[in-house]
Amino acid sequence: MRVQDYLPSVQLTLLFISLAIAGGLVWAAQAITAPQTASGTAVVATSTDEALARSHDNWEASLNEIQAAQGTSTMPATEDTGTIDQMLQEAKSSNMTDTIARTLLVNLSNAKSQGLGDDVPTQDQIITTAVNQAQMTQQTKTYTLDDLTIVPDSKAAKHTYGNALASTRTAHSATDLENTYIAIDNATSQNKPEMLAPLKTAEQDYRDMAKKLLAVPVPQTLAPFHLQLINNFKNIADTYPGMEQLLTDPVRGLTAIQQYKTLDDQTLQVFINIAQAFNKDGILFTKDEPGVLWSVLLSAQQQ
Repeated sequence: MRVQDYLPSVQLTLLFISLAIAGGLVWAAQAITAPQTASGTAVVATSTDEALARSHDNWEASLNEIQAAQGTSTMPATEDTGTIDQMLQEAKSSNMTDTIARTLLVNLSNAKSQGLGDDVPTQDQIITTAVNQAQMTQQTKTYTLDDLTIVPDSKAAKHTYGNALASTRTAHSATDLENTYIAIDNATSQNKPEMLAPLKTAEQDYRDMAKKLLAVPVPQTLAPFHLQLINNFKNIADTYPGMEQLLTDPVRGLTAIQQYKTLDDQTLQVFINIAQAFNKDGILFTKDEPGVLWSVLLSAQQQ
């Protein structure tokens, strides 16, 4: 059983965080745009306090900072879109969690100033926008077939490639996903950022593995699979800086974990495809060869 099987769905966790934040922001927007509201809001405030306590930062304080920068305690008139845009720009920071929280506060307060914000569709739209903002990823350079060392197809070439690929993969044990999830579990359960230190080793191991695979001669028919492996390993390495910020920037960290899991699942399927190609072409490996990994992988999939 893999460690990730014990972890909650990242998408569900991210949604819960967004909903908890939004619950607090709805109340904050109400308190700011309608301070004369009757005491009936006490129940809402109580549940909001609990939501805020579970959140990483004090979202109300974030709104106060934005307001202080603007020199006003109320939202601008609805037609003053320029001021709203300025506040949204000021809400941006290098911390994704803080940026999303501030953006939610501005958008909800703006909705309240227009007589909205209490209705579910408006709140759902604002939350959806925030979640999409969190899931935006930076596009990085990827390798192409021109970057590979491609050789003509033959059983001998495929046999050599199978051993080389398996040997390279097993040589980088820091890339085992259990190491990543265990580090994350230790850090979050103990609230100790230093427990995330193994992630740096794993990140470098993925980068080194991708570079080594660029030099491995790959038979032409297997080149597309090989290329995807290299790009996946490089992209997986790029998720680690985000995961390392899990305790200080939860949204960025959770988003990185989600990307990591997606890429890991894709990579496993590519390995299965390569193993099936070897099996179909009758490429056999003895138990003393690194390539025996491919038959073991196929056997595991059939169980």
